[in-house]
Amino acid sequence: MSCAAVGRQFQSPGFRELSTFRNRCGNDPPRVESSTQTREVPAVGALGSGELRVIEWIKTNHQLISVAINGAMLLVWIGYLQVFVRSYVRQTRPKILINRGGGTTLDALCLVSNMSSDAIYVESIIIRLQTDDDDWTCPVTELDGLEEWDEPTDLNLKTRQGTLDPGKVRNMGTFRTIIEHALRASSDDPQLGTDRWEKLKRLDVRIVATYGSEDLPIGANRWFSLSRKERSAVILPRTAGTVQIRSRRERRKIARMLDAEVQD
Repeated sequence: MSCAAVGRQFQSPGFRELSTFRNRCGNDPPRVESSTQTREVPAVGALGSGELRVIEWIKTNHQLISVAINGAMLLVWIGYLQVFVRSYVRQTRPKILINRGGGTTLDALCLVSNMSSDAIYVESIIIRLQTDDDDWTCPVTELDGLEEWDEPTDLNLKTRQGTLDPGKVRNMGTFRTIIEHALRASSDDPQLGTDRWEKLKRLDVRIVATYGSEDLPIGANRWFSLSRKERSAVILPRTAGTVQIRSRRERRKIARMLDAEVQD
């Protein structure tokens, strides 16, 4: 084939189209670019001097840091334990209320309420009377023959002791009958014991009870004052609330008082 024929072949339309396609696409296969870009992780040498010092300090003091973290966790758990113990003690702590109801005169009722989470058993009621120059104490748990009381308790028993369920209130009689009982019991002649009415100034009502599995008795007391207005006596509480007897020393003292009462 002559040079003129070869030249004419290269100049043919088919050859020119193939050359154009190769010029457009090239000899390499088409590349598919990924839509997800790869993040470059900086080398250790790219970190600043401050960051390197922090990392080096953590490596050096890792044991101290571990101890500090464990100590902080221990303090947190101790705090939770204290909250739990306080909540448990508050829920299981016995509480007795002594109130006046039905008026302000001596015919007002002496009410005892059990605000504990469990039932209590009222063992004894001890009355302490005070005048300007005298002071005496007398238990009034059992009714004497001169007291007039149709329904002294929920069980309709002739006694002031007995079980008191949580949230319940028991009527212990009027303050007049309680005071008269104490005056008669403290006098040599039961019929003449009421001659000290005019001198009476203060009255302390103390409740002694047994609570759950406690070995020592529990107690509560509240002071009342007597004032006379227009030929009638008015009884007023001297404290805003009932004083709870919870210390072991006071509870031992109450236990000895009960033992003396039983022996008498």
